[in-house]
Amino acid sequence: MRPVRWEDRVEDVVADHPRAAEFLLDRGLRLLRCGEPAWCSLGELADGAGIQRGTLLEELNRFLAAG
Repeated sequence: MRPVRWEDRVEDVVADHPRAAEFLLDRGLRLLRCGEPAWCSLGELADGAGIQRGTLLEELNRFLAAG
C-alpha cells in the first residue's frame, strides 16, 4: 500500500481506503458539503477546515496500515 499524501484527492483516498472516512470525520474534516463530496486534495480539505496538518497524515497512514 502506498502512503496517502497531501496532494491525493479526498474522493480517491476514501475510495481506496474506506476506513479513512471515519478517521477524517473523527478529526473534524467534513467530507460532504451540501450533499456533495469534497472535490479537493486532502491538504486543501485540511487547510479549508482550519485544521493544522501537523501529524495528521502520519497518523492516517498508521491507522490505515494497522488495518
